[in-house]
Amino acid sequence: MTEYDNTQLLQGLMDLIKTDPQEEVPEQLSRPNPGAIGPGGLLPGVKVAKPKEDPKAIWDPEEVPEVLEDDIDDGREQPEYDIIYRQAVGTEDAYLGMSGKTPSSTNCEQLSVEVRMPLATGIGEIDLDVQETYLRVASPAYKLGVYLPHRVNSDKGTAKWDAGKKVLLVHLPIRRDEFGMALS
Repeated sequence: MTEYDNTQLLQGLMDLIKTDPQEEVPEQLSRPNPGAIGPGGLLPGVKVAKPKEDPKAIWDPEEVPEVLEDDIDDGREQPEYDIIYRQAVGTEDAYLGMSGKTPSSTNCEQLSVEVRMPLATGIGEIDLDVQETYLRVASPAYKLGVYLPHRVNSDKGTAKWDAGKKVLLVHLPIRRDEFGMALS
């Protein structure tokens, strides 16, 4: 017969390990969970101020649609267009390669968009809207909405109408981060 067959010895071992039953019940603590993230989730009694409304605002942010109006097909034709990367190249680049620029699109400074509109009669009927990532061109005969491959500085862009070729040329500087990489 071994020591473990004796129930009194086993009961003595269990008494050594046993804890007080009142210590076993943990206090009900609130644990943070994904639902507790945000205003008033973790700090009771703290009130978050509402953002100030602009008294001159025409629309509330909830009233502005998230879907672009260009997604609606109204029967106008989409013109042919090309997006071309442009790079300022000097003699140090062409002959000696001293500036470290490569012919790749990562070293380009500008996006040029050429929109061919043969049915357009003049610049007066063309509506151009350039945003940071989106270009919209509209006329009575054409409608183009295209997302740009890189973020551009829409305030410093230029547009020119070539009446002979009936082409709209839009030149947009590419926005870069602090390391010189294009923002996309």
